[in-house]
Amino acid sequence: MTGNYFGGTLGFALLGTVAAAVYRDRTGGGSDSLAGAVEAARHLPAEQGAELLRTARAAFTAGVHLTGLIAALLFAGLAVLTLALRPARRPEPEAVRETAHS
Repeated sequence: MTGNYFGGTLGFALLGTVAAAVYRDRTGGGSDSLAGAVEAARHLPAEQGAELLRTARAAFTAGVHLTGLIAALLFAGLAVLTLALRPARRPEPEAVRETAHS
């Protein structure tokens, strides 16, 4: 149970870190969050504020898209791993099969 919580928390943290890194890279380090960019845009002239918001929204969207893609690939890989590692089904004994079909 603890392993599930730890794995889930670690996964969210790593995916969040990827999203934040993409955001910072796309904004040139200008702001740490979309909310920070919105607040900063309020204190700028209209044209500069609009450009900051466009950049911040595009960076946020890119981060979410990349994070979603990574998560989808991880889930697909884990699904394949689960199917590959599941125990093989044992054939039913003949006596049980005959009793079930009677």
